[in-house]
Amino acid sequence: MSVVIVGGNERMVRRYKDICSEYNCDSKIFTTMNSGIISRIGRPDLLIFFTSTMSHKMLQTAMPQVGTSTQVMHCKSSSCCALRNILQQHAGYPQCSRSTCPVLRLMQYFYLSILFVRICTCLSKSMRVRHCLQSGVFMP
Repeated sequence: MSVVIVGGNERMVRRYKDICSEYNCDSKIFTTMNSGIISRIGRPDLLIFFTSTMSHKMLQTAMPQVGTSTQVMHCKSSSCCALRNILQQHAGYPQCSRSTCPVLRLMQYFYLSILFVRICTCLSKSMRVRHCLQSGVFMP
């Protein structure tokens, strides 16, 4: 799926691209008005306007490029969460990788916590046995 973002913050371009790649989308991002914006937009599947951080001239330039198959979303906020919500509506859930998947992170956390509990119980048993042997009372 191809996504074009018009507007947004210049410092967030890298984050916008990363979020789009999480959802397996090709992205083009235009935060400022350039001379070649008309020819570079193309025919995307999804066109996102971050309206609070763009000029009227950018909107008027980009709107004629919209084809019949292009879905247009207007969003006032230009945050990462807003972009994620839009992509989740139109592209589905993000692709999970081993490093970013929250389910795998949770499973790793529980595995480590179970492992920690087992080590602690083994240590406490061995310490209890050692204490009982030192005190002369054998009670494992």
